[in-house]
Amino acid sequence: LWPVLIGSKKNLNKLDYQNIHKLYENRSSDAILQIQKDIGRTFPDDPFFNPSTKSAGIQRLERVLVAFSWKTPEIGYCQSMNKVAAVLLLFMNEEETFWVLDKLVEDYLRGYYDESMLPLHVDLSVLQSLIEEFLPKVAQKCNEIQSDLVLLIMPWFLCIFVDVLPPESLFRVWDLFFYEGRSVLIRASLAVFKMLEKDILKAQNQYDIFLVLQNSQTQPDSELLLRYMYEKSWDRKLSKASLEKLRNSHQPNVEATFQQVLFLFLFLLV
Repeated sequence: LWPVLIGSKKNLNKLDYQNIHKLYENRSSDAILQIQKDIGRTFPDDPFFNPSTKSAGIQRLERVLVAFSWKTPEIGYCQSMNKVAAVLLLFMNEEETFWVLDKLVEDYLRGYYDESMLPLHVDLSVLQSLIEEFLPKVAQKCNEIQSDLVLLIMPWFLCIFVDVLPPESLFRVWDLFFYEGRSVLIRASLAVFKMLEKDILKAQNQYDIFLVLQNSQTQPDSELLLRYMYEKSWDRKLSKASLEKLRNSHQPNVEATFQQVLFLFLFLLV
């Protein structure tokens, strides 16, 4: 179902997956070296991805990520792609996984894995403003204990909630994500914070917040998660059109921050 929803099947005849491996056989790159470091840490407790036995899953995962790094050298490889590709491999073959990953990175999450990650930072800025609007007590608590929500949430978006939600909830969020696009990431994040609100408000420091968010994996109620994701009082601000307007309004500030950081970096180099 996911390849159909995302439209990746259209790509299957554009470029032969096996030919990519033949073209670059026995060649290495910085991306490949990083892939080889990361794949063993993907799901080490899952026999299908067991690094010590060079399991079938590990071999397939490496081939998918290596092929993607050669096809898209301007991105190569980014940490978290391994987890996304590994989940895809649980449901489809190598070539389907490769093309779905390609569609995700090049279309659904365009710019998330680029060097600047500008679209990712814009979406995180939008999410932070929505937390302040819809969950003001959570935002206030995080400000009081100086907990940076952006740094905590960034891996959620890059991994599309792998290692954040339990499997049943994760797969239902992915179904929606493949159907609706990246606005689902914002909806799901708000819902997780809503579900964990009481525990967050008890936090005394940043580490407490981190532990509370880690416990999101133990929240079994996928129905509650979905109900919060489509909370009626949120819908007006979370439509695709409304979110696009928010992105457009936040992007100049995010770009300005990037420029300030770059200027400071260059100044320190002088």
